[in-house]
Amino acid sequence: MKLRIMTYTAVMLAITLAFQSLRFFPAIAAIPWNNYLIGTLVNFSLLTATGAVGLSSGIFISIATPLVAFLQGYLPFVVFIPVVAAGNAILCVLFYYVRKINNYAGGIVASVVKWMVLSLSVQPVLSWFITLPPAKLTALTASFGLPQLITALLGSLLAILLLERLKKHHA
Repeated sequence: MKLRIMTYTAVMLAITLAFQSLRFFPAIAAIPWNNYLIGTLVNFSLLTATGAVGLSSGIFISIATPLVAFLQGYLPFVVFIPVVAAGNAILCVLFYYVRKINNYAGGIVASVVKWMVLSLSVQPVLSWFITLPPAKLTALTASFGLPQLITALLGSLLAILLLERLKKHHA
């Protein structure tokens, strides 16, 4: 990686982790829908890094963020780290390639596939590694369902709007 790409990636990682850490601020934690806000901002950062810096930047941040989320106590089980990292990396890869055809198609396709990967993999991964009461399993599975699609779509929209502005500014 060139120094410039590494520097931009480090800046985007810091921004992403700052967004991810908003849950520790009481004013943000008190908002009932704070996961939607934070998830949207994290997805926005992942896709902005991918679009503005490059695919390697987005993938690196995709791997780092769930590891930090686990260390912060947000991801309840270590087995979620590779699942979330894979979902985030898929979001970045599909966005990177499909947006070459159309920005919005890239955001939609990437968001839907990320949602599918997360929503379809959480329950099997949990059942392979951890025994949970049915109510807890249902709640955890639900948190990786529709909220993931909503935050990925909103994050995609914000990233596309910013990337389009950056492109116009540098054109």
